[in-house]
Amino acid sequence: MQNTNVSAGSQVALSAVLGGTVEALGGGKFANGAVTGAFVMLFNHLQHEPDKKKVESRARYYKNLKEGILDF
Repeated sequence: MQNTNVSAGSQVALSAVLGGTVEALGGGKFANGAVTGAFVMLFNHLQHEPDKKKVESRARYYKNLKEGILDF
C-alpha cells in the first residue's frame, strides 16, 4: 500500500481489520488476525522506503510522456 494518499496509521488500521476478518472467516479469532495484519504492515511494508531511483525514473517518464517526448 505504499505510495498512496493514505496515512501510515490508516494503512495499519485497515490491515488489522482485513487480517482479523480473514482470520474470523477462516474459523480463527479476529484478534489474532488483526494483530498479525497490523504487524505485517508495520514491520514489513512500512519499513521499506520507496527506491529513490525508481521514483525519479517514473517521474521523468511521466513528465516526458506528458510533454510528448518518447525516450526508449
